[in-house]
Amino acid sequence: MSATGNISAGGNVTGVNVTGTGTVTGATLSSTGNISASGNITGTNLTGTGTLTGATLSSTGNISAGGNVTGVNLTGTGTVSGATVSSTGNISASGNVNAVNIAGSGNVSAGGSVSGTTLASSTSITGASLTTTGNITAGANVNVTGKVTRGSDPTNMLPIAWGTISATGTILTGSGNISVAHPGTGLYQISITGETYIYSNYTAIATLTGSIGFIQTGSGSGMLNILNYSPTSILTDGIFQFVVYKK
Repeated sequence: MSATGNISAGGNVTGVNVTGTGTVTGATLSSTGNISASGNITGTNLTGTGTLTGATLSSTGNISAGGNVTGVNLTGTGTVSGATVSSTGNISASGNVNAVNIAGSGNVSAGGSVSGTTLASSTSITGASLTTTGNITAGANVNVTGKVTRGSDPTNMLPIAWGTISATGTILTGSGNISVAHPGTGLYQISITGETYIYSNYTAIATLTGSIGFIQTGSGSGMLNILNYSPTSILTDGIFQFVVYKK
């Protein structure tokens, strides 16, 4: 099916190859070959065993292809999937974005998962989960609401809290989810929002900054305890830095 203008149907558009130099519009667009348009491709579901190519591909359902999915903007309220999903604009789905390669000059975002061998964006990549056996590359932010893990290890590789604390207990820099109490000389109690800190469930690394001595970590009342000591084992105030990982 081919046209030098528009292809439009209130129902379904089906063919081995569907090609228009204008727009292609239908309730469901399906093809055992390619679907391509110089303009927009719009439908409830866009499905091809070949390639899907258009200026803008939008769907209230799924966008899927056995080959490549390519457009300026790719938008689906379901899933967007193909061998390669690429866009000079944005790639977005309320569901999942799945492909061997995912590349966008704009944003790549999904309400569900973003998965592929390589994930790349000139700006940001956002999803409930990001999964790849290759590289994740973004010109701006990579945002996940869950964990960042390595291989089959389920441990979160990102720290849940970090900070640089002054001798008086003031937060000089920090992750934004911490508060510090300084109830006595050399003792600092750090609360982490949403966490009940018990030393056996977390890994904390702390170091003194600008002074000689040693530092000890522990837990109590759901908080991370930091104890600063002088070289002669006397509790003393001092600037320190810390980072916390959760199992």
